[in-house]
Amino acid sequence: MFRSRSWFGGGLWKPKNPHSLEHLKYLYNVLSKNQTVSDNNRGLLVETLRYYLLSNNHVNSIIVHKFDFSDEEVMAYYISFLKTLSLKLNAHTIHFFYNEHTKDFPLYTEAIKFFNHSEGMVRIAVRTLTLNVYRVEDASMLAFIRDRTAAPYFSNLVWFIGNHIIELDTCVRNDAE
Repeated sequence: MFRSRSWFGGGLWKPKNPHSLEHLKYLYNVLSKNQTVSDNNRGLLVETLRYYLLSNNHVNSIIVHKFDFSDEEVMAYYISFLKTLSLKLNAHTIHFFYNEHTKDFPLYTEAIKFFNHSEGMVRIAVRTLTLNVYRVEDASMLAFIRDRTAAPYFSNLVWFIGNHIIELDTCVRNDAE
């Protein structure tokens, strides 16, 4: 009739002798429960911190900053930063990067400027970023991409790939002779 309503449940009670095996089992159970609560809260904390860091528009300020991209190390860090941000895109985080009112999407527009960069790592990162953006189902953002950036980006991408095909064809023909 009278059950223990302790948080630990299951009849866990603190033994009187701190040097007993029962006390050790008690401490183990308490620490296990504490770890479980900590693990459950960790995911929530990480998401909350991510939203806090992205919410003040400072990330977009970093994205549009005019860095010296002639320095390969700066370029590598910048592109890696953009790609990492794109990996975190979903229906909830897209609004930190795409401003529907000003029709501005710096994460995407700044990245596609490097679609034909001389370094392969940069080109691959830009393509990965674009695919990460396209997988987010946000009608307004996809309309922005379609209306403002799709034609120039994809026509330049086709031209870039076409030039590589011509170069490959020339190499194959020269090797065949």
